[in-house]
Amino acid sequence: MRITQNRILLIVPPETKDVRIREILISKGYEILVAPSLIAALQKVSEIDLGLVVCNHQVGDQTGFNVFNSLQPFLTVKEIPFILYMKEFVKEDVLIGLEIGIDNFIIEPFEQKALLQKVERQLMRRQQKKVFDTERFNLFFEGTPVAKFIAENERLVKVNGAFANLTRLDKKEIPLPRFDELFDFNCNKIHELDFRKCIMRLKEYCLFKSVPLRNDRTLTFDIHMV
Repeated sequence: MRITQNRILLIVPPETKDVRIREILISKGYEILVAPSLIAALQKVSEIDLGLVVCNHQVGDQTGFNVFNSLQPFLTVKEIPFILYMKEFVKEDVLIGLEIGIDNFIIEPFEQKALLQKVERQLMRRQQKKVFDTERFNLFFEGTPVAKFIAENERLVKVNGAFANLTRLDKKEIPLPRFDELFDFNCNKIHELDFRKCIMRLKEYCLFKSVPLRNDRTLTFDIHMV
């Protein structure tokens, strides 16, 4: 039986000459599928079990953002992470990508080690999400008196009852708010910088002291983010 976790879809235009990413991933034992167009990508994502999607910044007349938006319903249901490959760093594009839910970016020039770390991290996070859906984890998550949350790309995706009670958040709200829509990290310049580093995965652990709620600044929280 094939290991879904090691199956990666590359969405690249047929005329592309850059095969470096494909060669690196194949050399490390990943099973690589290729889609030369949005239509082909839609077919593969809907029909095949995948561990990850890596998309070129431009595929025919579609931008990587357009491709992501078209694939998102399938990516969400199947919990498949999406990495966008960019020829150059454009700050505005990265910010837009994070805002709409793109998981990470590969930006030229890149080192092989950095590429593999990003791929492995996304695959590992996908496996962790499966753990979060188990009955055992949910019993622990809801049963603890400690306020806990799970966030993805700055947006809360799961909170327990203790967290909802403390923050006066409606757990049934869909979608849940972005983390910085609920808490005001801008009240402290160090907090603001550390929050961005944590969200961009430049820091593995952050501790924030006395962060106020945006809708009630009399309520402040100590927040641990891992």
